[in-house]
Order: sequence, then C-alpha cells, then structure tokens
Amino acid sequence: MGLTGGPPAGGMPVEKAESVRRGGAHGAGVIIQANRADCHRAAPAIYSPGGYDTGVQKRSITNILKSRPKRTVYRELESKPDGECLVVKRFHAPGFGQGLRDGLRAHREAHGLRRWKALGLPAPTPVSVRHRAGHWELVMEGIRGARTLPDFLTQERADPGRTRGVAMAVGQLLAKLDRSGAHHGDPHPGNLLIDSQDGPWLIDPTPQPLFSSRALPGRQRWVRLCGQLREISTPLFRAQIAAAYRKADGPAPPPNSEQERQRIEEDARLWRHDEAKARIKRWLRTSGSTQVEGSHIHRLSPPDGEGTRIAFPDTGTAKTTWLTFARFHEHRIPSLQAKRLELSPECAIEALHAPGVSGIAAASHPTSLARLLGKLHDRGLPIGSLAVENFWTEDSGAICINPAKTDLPDLPATHWNTPNFPQWVPTFDSDFIRAFVGEFGGTQQQAKALGETLRGR
Repeated sequence: MGLTGGPPAGGMPVEKAESVRRGGAHGAGVIIQANRADCHRAAPAIYSPGGYDTGVQKRSITNILKSRPKRTVYRELESKPDGECLVVKRFHAPGFGQGLRDGLRAHREAHGLRRWKALGLPAPTPVSVRHRAGHWELVMEGIRGARTLPDFLTQERADPGRTRGVAMAVGQLLAKLDRSGAHHGDPHPGNLLIDSQDGPWLIDPTPQPLFSSRALPGRQRWVRLCGQLREISTPLFRAQIAAAYRKADGPAPPPNSEQERQRIEEDARLWRHDEAKARIKRWLRTSGSTQVEGSHIHRLSPPDGEGTRIAFPDTGTAKTTWLTFARFHEHRIPSLQAKRLELSPECAIEALHAPGVSGIAAASHPTSLARLLGKLHDRGLPIGSLAVENFWTEDSGAICINPAKTDLPDLPATHWNTPNFPQWVPTFDSDFIRAFVGEFGGTQQQAKALGETLRGR
C-alpha cells in the first residue's frame, strides 16, 4: 500500500477517527479526558498505513485517543448524562488464543485500578469489563483535562511555578505508592497523567515482570526515573521530585548529598543512552511506532513535511540508516524524519523535512550549531566525526541533522566532561561554549565543570 498524505491540519471528523491509529513516544500512557468539549473534538490528524482490525465501531459518539496493534483507547459519550464521558480500553491482540489473554488482561487491569483506589492512590475508577463485538474492553471514568507527564512538561516548560507544583505532587505520589507496597510494573512518565488541576494520576497497572526489580524502591529506580525524564525536564524538576519524596517520608529516598546526586545524574545519562539504543529495535517490527506491511515498514504518525527519497545499495545499509533516524527521534534530536522504509524491489527510505532546508555554513550559525551539538553530547552520542554536510538549516534558522549522512558507531556513551569536537567547530567562541553547555542536562555543578573544561582548551 502506497503512502498518501494525511488529513488536513485541524483534525478529522469524529466518525472517521476509528480507522486510524496513533503511536506514542516512550510508551506514552493513555490520555484520559472527561471534558465534554474535548470528547466532541475530533482526534488529531494521524496517518495509518491501514491493516489491523481494532474492532471499534464507527459511531459519532466515540473518539479514538490512542491505537496500537494490540489495543485501542477511545472516549464514549453514551452513558453519562451529566456531560462526562467514559474512556474505553479495547484489547485486540492478533494471534491464536489472544482473546483469552485479552480477557485476562482487562480483568487484571480493572483489579489493579481497584486496588490502587482502595489504598488511597489516585487512579481512574473502573466501571466494568465487557465483551463487545468480539473484543474485551475495560471501561473507566475519565479524568478531566488529563495529559501525560511528558506532554505536560513539553507544553508548560515556560511556567516554572506550575512545573514546580507538579514536581512536588509527583514526589508525594511516589512516596505514597512506595509506602503502600503496591509497585507499578511498568514505571515510566507516560503512565502518569496530570489533570486540569495539576494533580498526578496513576494509570495502566501492570504486574511486576518475573525476576525484575525495576519497579522496586531504591537507588536504581531513581536512576531509571531521572533517565526517563532527563530529555524532557530540567535537573531542577528532578531534584524537586526527590525533595518532595523525602519530605513525604518516602521509604527509599535518593541520596541527599550533591556528590551523590551528580552520580545519579551521570548514571541516568548512561542508562538513557543504552535504553534508547535498545528501544529503536522495535522500528524493525510492528510496534507502537511502526507497522510492517510486506517489504515496507511505515512509521506511525509521521510529521508533516516535504518528502525526499533516499536509495541504498543493500538492505543492511537501509536498515542501519532507518535505525539512525529512529535513534535521533528517540532522543528528541532535531533531524529529518523517517516516514517509510522500503526493502523491495529496491532499498530506500522516504524522509520528511521542513520547507526550505539547505546546507549550512558553520561560521554563520555558531549558536544554533552549538545547541544541536550540545543535545547530541548530552545524549552520549559521538560528535567528533560529524561533518558540515551532516547538518541542514531551515527557513526559521533552526539547524537539524541529516541521519542519512550520519554514522552512529555502536559505542558506549561519551563521557559528559570530555566532548570530542570536529576540527571545523568554533569552540573558541564564548557564545558557542555558553550555548553548548546550556543544552547539557546534568546538575549546575556539572555544567560549570564542562564549561571550564571547554574554556581551558
């Protein structure tokens, strides 16, 4: 099936929303909203290469929030006369015997939500588990104005008062969760919702994986949390969560000394580097990010942009480049965006870019270039071998990297205090150094040490 353009900006009619699916970055959790205006509002314009059957009926009273190969979440307006809508999670995993597993999972999630609520933890109220149109569904009450924690941080970054309040509330909630003994089996920021009053909610209860300790309180849990948050939040936000956890008498607070906090941030940087490298492998199969159709792999929910087709001599090179696109996307690096990988009859990637991109002159964009190089170094990615040809500039003046011209060697993360710059980079420029260090996600003391290292060269 060939690629086609997505619907126009501004959304699509609600009655057409059920035929599309939406992938989320970092496993973003379900977005549960209960505002009537939101329920009537059309879903965002998202592209689906089409194929799997969600079983969601095409009714004007439903509106898809998120859809993946194994489950779809949608709003439903038919049973709440007071104007609040229900949220339904439909399970539709393909394969023999999946119907039984879907039923078990729906009941298990409902039980998990009830347990959380019995312990006094904020969680959606399960209404029922039902079997409809051949699929199991978990019906929940919605949460007014909710969005995932990553979405909140992205949208409210410029409001330090609100982000501080949310950090304090999240720290208090984590302390309460740990004291209760009810651990979340899949702890990540996408499984925290922030409501219209900036209050956090737990969603998607998942059992602790066998022989796994990732959800247990302790130092490694703080490293994991900081790693998951470091590319969407400031070190101050993460320190505020830790401070609120200690103040709420959490049973396993992180170390309080500045030296130990720096070590946690260093370990979080390394953890995130390795986790992102492992996560991109899902781009070679049907997942929450991609859909395989024959010899083609389509990216779900690609952004708008002008297309360009890049040919490759063999499947190995094409797949490696496809994963480089995925790596930059996973790390939120400004770059050309992949739309489709073709492995037959010839190997090619269809990529997207903003209008008016062109090559750069390094001397003409020192600050923008420094910010992008700073992001790459912050993620532990090597920058020493990059050439001017790796970068493009947009009409807006922003600089992005071209993954098709970039080789990411399979190496451990670069040390935070020893960046290896290409020879053509103007590292002698004080504005360049300031902008580069400004993108570093470590503590203030680490950023200061990095700046001193660069100025001492």
